[in-house]
Amino acid sequence: MKPVLTTEEALKSIDLSKYTLEKKYDGWRVIVIHEGQIKFYTRQKREIQVSNSIRDSLHKMNIPRGTVLDGEIWNPLKRAEWTNIDLWDVIRNGTHGMSKCPIEERKSQLQKLINGDEVVKIVGSYQATFEIIEQIKEEAWEARKKNDLSSGFIHGVVLKKKGSLRYDNANRSTENPNWLKVVFDGMKGYEPR
Repeated sequence: MKPVLTTEEALKSIDLSKYTLEKKYDGWRVIVIHEGQIKFYTRQKREIQVSNSIRDSLHKMNIPRGTVLDGEIWNPLKRAEWTNIDLWDVIRNGTHGMSKCPIEERKSQLQKLINGDEVVKIVGSYQATFEIIEQIKEEAWEARKKNDLSSGFIHGVVLKKKGSLRYDNANRSTENPNWLKVVFDGMKGYEPR
């Protein structure tokens, strides 16, 4: 599911207390599918190769066959050398579909599946507030300046409405705007096709 793209200014017109907040990484959206082997796909269903460290870490976690995870592969310093994966959702846990479960239940199941290590992590969730958004923006700009990056490894935030279900659709779901994405001004980064 693609979150609805919006602006920081537009957030002032919604009740942030109804949302949680996650950092938006400037990486490559990836769907992880365990079908005997763990495979990685783009939103457009093209299989991609990732580092052995990501693949090996996921294999060690004994994720049930049939599991489908949603996340982002990224590198804080250099593009195209994907060294990290942050997962933010579970679409299917083994043979059990999770899309119609509230986001809190999906996050709980993801936590049970993933025994985080140096490479595979679950993206952190925060209560959505303007203060947290500003802190994340400062962190993104500091990392960008410190490492002389042309785009920040964090380049925005995604707000997810509490209790929201998952609407799997390759297009931005303006009919179900439960997920909102804000890319910070000046942080527009690389988005592979």
